[in-house]
Amino acid sequence: MLTGRDFFPHLLAGPFHHGLMVVFGVAAGLGVLAGLASQLRGALPKPPQTQGAAEVAVAAELAVAAVAAELAVAAGVDELAGVAGGTGEAGATGAAGAVTGAGPASREDHSG
Repeated sequence: MLTGRDFFPHLLAGPFHHGLMVVFGVAAGLGVLAGLASQLRGALPKPPQTQGAAEVAVAAELAVAAVAAELAVAAGVDELAGVAGGTGEAGATGAAGAVTGAGPASREDHSG
C-alpha cells in the first residue's frame, strides 16, 4: 500500500487543493480591494504646463546644436580655427598624418 501509486497522491491532493484555494482566494480578494482603492483615489492630476510650444522648439534646437558641437569636438574638428585636428594652422597634418587642408585656402569652388 505505501509503495503503490495511489497512496501519496491521494495523501497530498487534499491539503494541496486546500492551499491553492486559500492562495487564489486571497489573491482575488486583494485584487478587488486594489481596484476599489484605485476607484476611490480618482483620476491623476495633469502636470502643469510650464513651457509653450515655441520654447520647447528652441530648447530642442539648442540641444541638437550642443550635440553637434560635442561630436565635432570628439572628432577633432575645430570650426572656429577652420582646421581639422584643432591645431590652428591651415593645412596641418591630422591624427592620421595626412594633410587635412580644412583651412579657408582649401575650400575652393570646384563646381564650375
